[in-house]
Amino acid sequence: MTVHALPSSPRRPAVMARLFAFVLLLLALAVAAGFAWTAYHLHQLQGAIANHGAALRQFQVRQEAIFAADSMDTALLRFMLDGNTANTELIRLNKELVERLAQQDDAAKNDKMLQDLVAKEQQWYSQFAQPLIEQRKQVQAGQGLPEDLLNRYRTTKKDLGTFDLEMAAQAAYQRDTQGLLQAQEHLGPGAWLRYAAVALALIAIFAVALGTFRNIGRLHRVAKGEGEVEEDDEDTGPEGEGH
Repeated sequence: MTVHALPSSPRRPAVMARLFAFVLLLLALAVAAGFAWTAYHLHQLQGAIANHGAALRQFQVRQEAIFAADSMDTALLRFMLDGNTANTELIRLNKELVERLAQQDDAAKNDKMLQDLVAKEQQWYSQFAQPLIEQRKQVQAGQGLPEDLLNRYRTTKKDLGTFDLEMAAQAAYQRDTQGLLQAQEHLGPGAWLRYAAVALALIAIFAVALGTFRNIGRLHRVAKGEGEVEEDDEDTGPEGEGH
């Protein structure tokens, strides 16, 4: 009678295969979550960079318009003092610059601060500066500035509010800059640790997958071995009965 060795039990490879498959699933989910997190914050950073670029252009346009409006006020004072018509030309050029900046594109047209500055500048020029310029032109060269004209300049002086506008423009730009810095912090030095964790998880997935395939191979060999044993038993059965 031929004695066959008992085949190894498939229970342990089956348990190990299920365990490796479960760990593989967990690692895959962790990697997917890591990629999703990174993609989300990269999207936020790209949006913050785009917003910062627009905010920077807006800030530059605002600063240029505010400086031009402030130069108008300074040029009027100089004209009142010396009567030099070059200052009135400077007022005209800066006035045109402010209005052109406020209409140069859709962003400027929708910028309330710029539109408010244009409204103030136009009111300042029509109600305050232009009447004074006309009266100052009537003063003959070499003649001192009449007291009533000087008093009118002092009492009716209208403030363009350029100082307050400049502070508001800087505050708005700083808020946008802060938003960009916060987005960068999310992808700062800590992000490299997360990238390293994702890389390690990928390595672990490869190792677990390899272990899973090995256990599946063992199951296959055990199953194949049991099949061969059954065939041998069927072949030797009648011979044993004959003896």
